Amino acid sequence: MHEKRYQLIKEFPGSPKAGHIIKEHDDPGRKNFYHSESEDEDSFSLRMYPGWYVVNYPEYWKKIVEKDYEILSLYDILENHIEYADEEGCVNFGEKACINYMASESKNYRIHSVKRLIDGAVFKVGDTVESCDNRQTKILDNIRRFKINDGTIDVYLQKSVFILKLNFIKKIIQ
Repeated sequence: MHEKRYQLIKEFPGSPKAGHIIKEHDDPGRKNFYHSESEDEDSFSLRMYPGWYVVNYPEYWKKIVEKDYEILSLYDILENHIEYADEEGCVNFGEKACINYMASESKNYRIHSVKRLIDGAVFKVGDTVESCDNRQTKILDNIRRFKINDGTIDVYLQKSVFILKLNFIKKIIQ
């Protein structure tokens, strides 16, 4: 799981410069605290920030969302057609458009296949997968659909009511 990171987007009295990045503290005794990511000449480089200080002031801090996936293809619901992304991450449905935008903003297109960036594994609708998280019972089912949720991919299954994260599944080769 990725640690939370925030970037200062607007300066306030006594703050570091805009663009300053802080990350969630990795010491279990200091959870809900953030510290500066880099040590530089900035006097705030070792400063600690309580979690409320960051989360309650969204006008100053922007959460940095790092994608752990790449969308490879979309399914056009109206045309019953699959369109694959080019090397720039675009599709051509009459006009060129960013595949991430089409997947998240349009109701006429659904994600058909994705690549998990951490290991290069490719998953598509219909694939048989197994959950590999900390559940007592493993889930073995087929992928029904994918959905973008807060910078990650949710995996919906055919028979199960559980929604799995892309990082917690493995493909079953049949």
